[in-house]
Amino acid sequence: MTRGRKPFKSSFFKGGHIIVKHLGDKRLRGKVAAMSIGVFLMLLLLLVSINILGHRTSALKRTEDSLSQYNALLGEYEQLRDEQGAFRRRVGVGGLLQGIEAIMSSLGLKDKRSNIALLAQRSFMEFREENAEIKINGVSLNELVNILYKMEHDSKGLFIRRLNMKKGFTDPSRFDVTVGVSYVSEAPEIKR
Repeated sequence: MTRGRKPFKSSFFKGGHIIVKHLGDKRLRGKVAAMSIGVFLMLLLLLVSINILGHRTSALKRTEDSLSQYNALLGEYEQLRDEQGAFRRRVGVGGLLQGIEAIMSSLGLKDKRSNIALLAQRSFMEFREENAEIKINGVSLNELVNILYKMEHDSKGLFIRRLNMKKGFTDPSRFDVTVGVSYVSEAPEIKR
């Protein structure tokens, strides 16, 4: 059934001959069709694989971006938590008057304090802030430094807001001092 075709010589088969038969042969047509379908399916599988790989790559990129944003937020959260921890360590447990009395009596200056005026009280978040003005008459510069140091470093919850110094009229080495302070403590729990 070759219908006058010459055999095809191929060096691929080491000198062997392949005889190409007419495409009308059913077996040959079936093999060519099966091979064409196989090549088509492999190309289709390759395209689908490339498409899936592209989607996975873009999903991975989005996940990496989300992870970097999460890590940035986590770092910011840890910084705020550390700052809040430092603030909580400074929060007082008693009251404003007790804190001032403790400082003045520890320095032996209880008799020099002339007046404590409570100015305002407010609550924010879970904290309560009390503002007061303390007037101290006739203190030396060294005593003033000791008072301010004790207020700032040794007393929990007491923060210095402002300081006003005036020289004493009778003794220029003594000062009349007005110190504005804030006392921060945890707000009492609300009973429900």
